Amino acid sequence: MANSKKIKLTIIGSSGFLGSNFIEVLDEKKYNIIAFDLQENTLNKFKNYKFIKGDIMNLKVLERAIRGSDYVFNFAGQADISEDIDQVENTFKSNLIGNNNILKICVKHKIKKYIYASSMYVFGKYGSFYKISKIASEELIREFYNLYKLKYNILRFGSLFGSPYDKKSAIHNMIKEAIDSKEITYNGHEDSLRQYIHIEDACKAALKSIDRKYDNKLISIIGRESFRVKDIMILIGEMMNKKIKFNFKNKKNQGHYRITPFSFEPKVGMTINVDDYVDIQQALYEEIKRISNNSK
Repeated sequence: MANSKKIKLTIIGSSGFLGSNFIEVLDEKKYNIIAFDLQENTLNKFKNYKFIKGDIMNLKVLERAIRGSDYVFNFAGQADISEDIDQVENTFKSNLIGNNNILKICVKHKIKKYIYASSMYVFGKYGSFYKISKIASEELIREFYNLYKLKYNILRFGSLFGSPYDKKSAIHNMIKEAIDSKEITYNGHEDSLRQYIHIEDACKAALKSIDRKYDNKLISIIGRESFRVKDIMILIGEMMNKKIKFNFKNKKNQGHYRITPFSFEPKVGMTINVDDYVDIQQALYEEIKRISNNSK
């Protein structure tokens, strides 16, 4: 890998949960960073960092953010499945048309590689319109490679959590509700399984994908083991030393998978792991402390 100071990366969707944490990892390694989003995250206090405010529908501003970069990461778009059900047009506009806008500019400026944040939901029958938009985006990226030889990585993220930037993850919501009301409500079954991965590990794995050995690969970034959602709830209650009431809303058509996302295979990829990874139970304890302190 070349000297990180000489590598310029554009991060689209830089102010979200994934983007903010990823930039923190890049900043520690002294990469040259261009951040692009609708608004700047006020928590960001980085050194090797330039922020450009803009919308992925605005090609002129988008091109200014991408021009001259070596690698482009796209973490933008709709990511919340429950919101997507009622926002079909916005989902396809941001996740598909926005993706197309970025791809065209990457081709124009001969970007070395385009790295796209997809989801494990592409494998199954669940995920609603969000899943459909991600499958279409993956196909679009592969076609840009076929036609224009734009190298790519497609990163399929599992269930992320952790850090002060986390305001919407399932684990964050469980902890916050347990603190506020001594109960946890989950839209799904108590035996639902998730491969939770701490955001720090996910970001380190995403950065490893710029290596040439991963060119044009589909990469799963998931936890090393599966946890029942109910077991995570029990751990939260035990770590808080409180009796927590658990509520499960086993409604149909919530868009979430129960045991596994796999039922349909668009194309199976590989997995990137990090050598030193965050222990899930330790990370859960740290999150409880952080959220409890912020709630006082």
